[in-house]
Amino acid sequence: MKKREIYAMALLLMATGAGLSSCSVSDNEKAPEEVEDPIKDVVEYYIVGQVMENNQGLAGASVTVEGAEAVTTDAAGQFRVAVSDKKAYAITVQKDGYLSAESSVTVPSGASNRDSYAISLNLTKKSAAVALNKNNDTTVVTDGAVVDGIEDIQEAGVEVPHDAITEDKTEVTVTPYVPEQAAATVSQIKDGTSIMNVYVETSKDVDGKNAIIAVSNPPTSNTNFEDVVVYKKAAGSRADAQGYEKLGKAKYDETTKSYQYKLKPEDGTLSGDYSFRVTPTRQESGSGTEVVEGAEGKVDNSGNFAALTDIQISYEAPMGWSYTTTPESVMGSDKGLASLINNAVAATEGASGVYKVSYSTKTNVSGNSIMYWSVKSAYSNVDYTFKMNNGSKTVKLKKYTGSVFNYRNETANQHSGGTSTASL
Repeated sequence: MKKREIYAMALLLMATGAGLSSCSVSDNEKAPEEVEDPIKDVVEYYIVGQVMENNQGLAGASVTVEGAEAVTTDAAGQFRVAVSDKKAYAITVQKDGYLSAESSVTVPSGASNRDSYAISLNLTKKSAAVALNKNNDTTVVTDGAVVDGIEDIQEAGVEVPHDAITEDKTEVTVTPYVPEQAAATVSQIKDGTSIMNVYVETSKDVDGKNAIIAVSNPPTSNTNFEDVVVYKKAAGSRADAQGYEKLGKAKYDETTKSYQYKLKPEDGTLSGDYSFRVTPTRQESGSGTEVVEGAEGKVDNSGNFAALTDIQISYEAPMGWSYTTTPESVMGSDKGLASLINNAVAATEGASGVYKVSYSTKTNVSGNSIMYWSVKSAYSNVDYTFKMNNGSKTVKLKKYTGSVFNYRNETANQHSGGTSTASL
């Protein structure tokens, strides 16, 4: 009996010791703290841009992206809107006293989380009205003024025929502007791009028959576009992708140095939005990415059990476009037409100029994990070739279309996989 008792006691002590040893190991083992990763777990895309007036950022403009709440441009004219779906978004920009601008941006089906898409737009202040009386003489109305003839207009104007006004104090407003169109994605711009739009308002109906809409070719230029076609804003099945209906070809008048279109009875009343277009060849000659200066980082939390929170990620990325071969340089000594070439490019690519978009966000890194991030700008090289009366002219530009945000937040013992890649 004593031997059995001693043996049983020994077994009990061994079991108790094993239990104590097990409890001690468990108490000393720690699991790394896990925290949410807001960059990886929240899916969104960004539409970013700048609204311009006369090559300056325009503050206080209202930007509405389809399906999202309107935002207001900041002091630099910039805006950012987060969207959640991969689709085309209509964009409208408005400000009191200005013509509204419309464009669109597409988030493609292959977009990655936090891709961004850049757009630049122009807003133009409405011109002052000019009051005309019935039985008027033939009158040329331009940007807020009456001039002696079409040769005296600076950008665009309207020749109102004799007796076209039937009521006294009929106000006529003529506003020349560069419209916004969706950026071209094919080598040939199907419906052309505007060298100038002429927005005409009348306080009372004015018969447009025989009125002349004119756009000035710079008077110092000996060169003109080979073909200019006129469109008018119109709803209906005959409207093109920009909502305009083709009226006909403009005539180039050497005497007044202007492109002119005489309205026909079927063209309706004088008021409307008239677009003078040329059809250049647009060719993307290359694309790629480049590193954004100072936009990279690493947070090494390996070997630490506690998580790190509210880690700041900030950078500035270039957006917009600038010439690599300017209109002035291709025109040589005849630089007058450069302004209209620039209009034609801006109507399709958006307002000219490269600007910086600031981005800032916060993320978290779990225990025993490492986070890496870096940013590259996406760009395209684009060539525009225009047909002139004395040959073709080609300008070149570099356009920043967005920025790619490379991001990894993974456990320290991962050698591959576990990667989250997003674009901002």
